[in-house]
Amino acid sequence: MIQSYFDQETGETRFAVYVNVRSSNGGGRVQKRKNSLKTQSEAQRVETQLTKQCQRELWQRENVGQSWKNVVDRFESHLLNTKTENLNETTRTDYVASIRKHCKQWESKFVTDISLADAQDLFDELTRKGISIGHQKIIKNVVIRMYEFAIKGRLIGPMTICPMTSFKFPKVEDKIPEILNLSQIRKLLLEAKKLKHPWYPVWATALLTGMRNGELYALTWNDVNFEDKLIHVTKSYDTRKKRIKSTKAGYWRYVTISPELE
Repeated sequence: MIQSYFDQETGETRFAVYVNVRSSNGGGRVQKRKNSLKTQSEAQRVETQLTKQCQRELWQRENVGQSWKNVVDRFESHLLNTKTENLNETTRTDYVASIRKHCKQWESKFVTDISLADAQDLFDELTRKGISIGHQKIIKNVVIRMYEFAIKGRLIGPMTICPMTSFKFPKVEDKIPEILNLSQIRKLLLEAKKLKHPWYPVWATALLTGMRNGELYALTWNDVNFEDKLIHVTKSYDTRKKRIKSTKAGYWRYVTISPELE
């Protein structure tokens, strides 16, 4: 706001500027005033400057106290209690556990103080520890998701930049997964059978059906149909929660019992 007034000391008209910027999330307000401005145009320039200063101070005030740990705590509560998230419960838990473990050095920092250089140091350290690029990319995406949550929830200012956003991973050649070829499979089963290894039937069933570990663990005789030579795969075992759950894909299927498996 700009107001004109008569300055009795100089006998001339002067201008006063008053700026009042309020927080949008109940964080108070910042006020600034300046008097004795000689012209209207000068007063307008000062008004713009004071408004920017007030906005900057208010933004800094709103972000003070929002430590990394506090935002992670709030993010975890959001993930575990919001059903609209397109993630299963185990994935949500793993997400938070991962950033708690690998970003522990940031716990005492304010979220707004974490920079791109800090992100670079983090990923350099994870690389030295042998953490795969794939896992590092998951950490990056979770942190970006957390910042988005914090901005939407007004925990941090809308102008806060996530340090992970502009971070780029070096290009690496995709590693071909190491799997057994047919001759190796035959040798494994043959030697295991000769040795009467207790895991022989487990390995044989796994290799001859393609069933996952949890599906094999949850398998019961009721799922096996010797007459039609089929295995009905309807469930899996969750080792973390020690309970039976649906298959990873979420649907049941039939697996043929080959002569070798029978």
